[in-house]
Amino acid sequence: MLCTLQRAAPSSTIENLMRISLCTTCFNRASQLKQVFESNVEVLQGENSVEWVILNYNSQDDLDDFMLPVLRERECNIRYFKEISRRPWHLSLAKNISHKLASGDILLNLDCDNRIGEALDEIRESFTSDVGALHLWSGCYGDGTCGRIAIRRELFYNVGGYDESFRPMAYQDEDLLERLRDMGEIVRHCPCHCPIAIANEGFGDAAPVPKSAQWERYHKYNYRISSRNRAEGRLVANEGRLWGVGCVSALS
Repeated sequence: MLCTLQRAAPSSTIENLMRISLCTTCFNRASQLKQVFESNVEVLQGENSVEWVILNYNSQDDLDDFMLPVLRERECNIRYFKEISRRPWHLSLAKNISHKLASGDILLNLDCDNRIGEALDEIRESFTSDVGALHLWSGCYGDGTCGRIAIRRELFYNVGGYDESFRPMAYQDEDLLERLRDMGEIVRHCPCHCPIAIANEGFGDAAPVPKSAQWERYHKYNYRISSRNRAEGRLVANEGRLWGVGCVSALS
């Protein structure tokens, strides 16, 4: 059991300079992960420089029952972890934990309802030396692809990851990208091709009321916090406190 996460050692050999980590978090959404799992595994076959980090963040569904058998059957590099502190769902925290568990040079947030699609090709083609991050978003608001952000590992740590002072969900992706731009980093938009994300009604068990009510309140609150921080020049999130820390058990 790992209760304080340490940074995984970055790749150092020339051939691994573009090692990619796909970082997925899942809370009570096993049904969605199941729908994209086979197509994602198919993309990962033979990809020796790619790992898929999946974090079970206190799911109360059958995620373990699904994942543990398939881990023994698949030859691709899937690393499965479980956050066992029973803390309430918090998207920024969950994403930070999954990114810190990853070992790649490029970290791609892949929501559990997203297919990988052409993301690996886009990353390899578009991460030139001057680019800090890619936004692999379709450009269509509300289609579930806004969180597809690929970022250089070192830059992710330098910017403080996702802001854990936010409400549990909403605007954490936009805030990360805006802080990167304000720091002078190049963020390139490489639109993915739909359909990438499966249809998603609200937030299921992740929120007690529909997106139209609670999500909007969270979005307005987080937007205000982000705007204030950026206006005052606070571009590094979580500064002065531990972040991306959880009580995590490795199950793979």
